[in-house]
Amino acid sequence: MDALREHLEKPQDGQAGFIASVLNWLSQNGFGGLTEPRGLAALYRWFLNLVPSNVHRIRPARPHVWHPPPELVSQARSSPLPGLLLVAPESLAKVAVDVPDVLAMSSEEAVGRLTGLKALLPVIDVSHLIITEPRFYLGTPRTEVEARVAGYVELLVQRYKLPTSLVQEMVWYDPGLPLVANDKGMRELRALWPEDLVDEAAWEQSDPRELALAVRALSTRLR
Repeated sequence: MDALREHLEKPQDGQAGFIASVLNWLSQNGFGGLTEPRGLAALYRWFLNLVPSNVHRIRPARPHVWHPPPELVSQARSSPLPGLLLVAPESLAKVAVDVPDVLAMSSEEAVGRLTGLKALLPVIDVSHLIITEPRFYLGTPRTEVEARVAGYVELLVQRYKLPTSLVQEMVWYDPGLPLVANDKGMRELRALWPEDLVDEAAWEQSDPRELALAVRALSTRLR
């Protein structure tokens, strides 16, 4: 990590799998206008928590607390979306400040977005992503969001052989990482940590928060 920090400080100018298929089916068939999920909706929530997250090891810094407009809080409380997105009404009201159309989102759309993310990132709590980076995860077309996230996973896991769980945990610490991670940054990271010197066990012991910061820095700094 010291070598990485030193490097960063140098000045320089297809078909869904089984789980996804089940989740998509639930999103299309499991909901009416329910505020409190039950039946198939409850099964959907069970699927979302199917793979427990171990990202609670290090919590991110608590953001500055502010209160959304009372009218948005009232709308969020009367909406089924908090129960479907697994967030508090107050949190959804804050999201509505940045993404005004979110409270008009259909239950089917909300469920589809969350289950689509969970299929791509099964290790982490995806509701954290949509609250932390709502303009991307809720304000961008679903197909674009899923394509970006899938591309990020493919780049780091398939091409650069980082452990799947680590790659997903990195997104939990930096929900905007799929928007910036690129091949240039990963090449530089691999140059610092060659594959023949850093095995999977070493990656598994790495801090996902620091790695997320490194990938962002290496992918975005000017040459």
